[in-house]
Amino acid sequence: MKTFKLKLTAALFLFGLPFTIMASQLPSYYPDDFSNVGTIQSINITTGAITVRDRLLQLSTSVKVNSPTTRYASKSNLNRGMNIGFSLGDETEAKTISEIWILPDNYFDD
Repeated sequence: MKTFKLKLTAALFLFGLPFTIMASQLPSYYPDDFSNVGTIQSINITTGAITVRDRLLQLSTSVKVNSPTTRYASKSNLNRGMNIGFSLGDETEAKTISEIWILPDNYFDD
């Protein structure tokens, strides 16, 4: 029984290790967790329409974009196929993205 617990603990540790390493590679101005994540399927900067995980959303007119290289990036840095973490507005703006964090290509498998 002790051997099983030891193997289980080791397996859980090794499974979680890549996520810990990935999270530690993000800049300090990134949150520890993201309330929403996904891959940009389509984006129209002009209209602010963005589709993430088959969900049509709207970019706030004052959306904040953060990238691994700069805290204040531009909406024009956003591209189809890009992994992002994002925050939605309050209940009245539940489909409006207020802030985006550009994530590394290998952050998760979508």
